[in-house]
Amino acid sequence: MDEQIKQKILEIITQIPGISALASKEIEGDAKALNRHELSRSMAIVETDKGLDISIYIIISRGIKASLIANEIRSAMNNYANSKNIKVKNVSVFVRGVK
Repeated sequence: MDEQIKQKILEIITQIPGISALASKEIEGDAKALNRHELSRSMAIVETDKGLDISIYIIISRGIKASLIANEIRSAMNNYANSKNIKVKNVSVFVRGVK
């Protein structure tokens, strides 16, 4: 996986309103926000023969519908992938907490 693509995905995700923070993909009890240097721990990207399988772990802001955030992330990922001619098989969004 190209590190530049991963960084661009992180940049896109952090611009979406309603996301309070990115969370770790490892389950460590209560969800906690990752600092700038740990952001890559908030996603898993697997390359398959049918395209990228992307899993993103977030903490959302209180009062925001998780389904709206998930749809916004999926849409942003698909727009980016289409602009770069990258095949995306699946985008999974996991809400680890509400802040």
